[in-house]
Amino acid sequence: MVELTKIITPKTKAGEFIHSSLVKIIVGPDDEDQRTFWVHEGLITARSAFFKKALNGDWAEADTKTVNLPEEDPYGVALYLQLLYTGTLAVLDEEADIDKCHYLEMAKTYIVAEMLLDPTSKNLIMHGFLSGVRRKNKDGDNDYPVDPIITIIYEGTASAADPARRLLVNWHARFAQSDWITDFQDSLPKDFLYELSVALLTAKKAENGPPDVSDIDMYLAKDVQDDKDTKQEHMDTKADTSTETTAGG
Repeated sequence: MVELTKIITPKTKAGEFIHSSLVKIIVGPDDEDQRTFWVHEGLITARSAFFKKALNGDWAEADTKTVNLPEEDPYGVALYLQLLYTGTLAVLDEEADIDKCHYLEMAKTYIVAEMLLDPTSKNLIMHGFLSGVRRKNKDGDNDYPVDPIITIIYEGTASAADPARRLLVNWHARFAQSDWITDFQDSLPKDFLYELSVALLTAKKAENGPPDVSDIDMYLAKDVQDDKDTKQEHMDTKADTSTETTAGG
């Protein structure tokens, strides 16, 4: 017997987004690759502390309902908005594509969620990363994220404590072969190599070796509804940059 799906849930602010205004997001530099997106204010402010601050009435964006993100990747933002509305990343193009883990798309989405201070979306992506590394490809092997995935994550995050960074480091500390490092030695971020070295040296003294990479709870942001006070300075900087760009046209 097919289990019935529960569709009635408690009311949430995000659930009322359909009644909210549309916000215009202009992404990328002022050239042919720039793209414009529209998103419901109620939905994105319920998830993104960056947008919540930018649209709270103290910034020009609150009046214009326009937010400029000139340094972001339009494709990554498109993926982020898809995740915001659907909870999934619909990136499978054909039947053969199912064999791919799509770490690249997840990494691009993750760094947008990081920039927008959206831990809920980051957690969804972490589920995707773990699902990818657990599955077997058509040859019966596991596919692990190497470069450019590592570079994307490290260029889009700032702390060794970031969940995606920790997962990449722990994956490589536990499973990587030496040629994984030598093949990409000229492109791998120095921070990654440093953090991996620390993890390997720490694992030498640990009874069970490198940290576990199968427990998703180890890599999820906790208290995702908090105002993220610990990232307030970072949020202020991002909002200031966006406001200056809007004011400048």
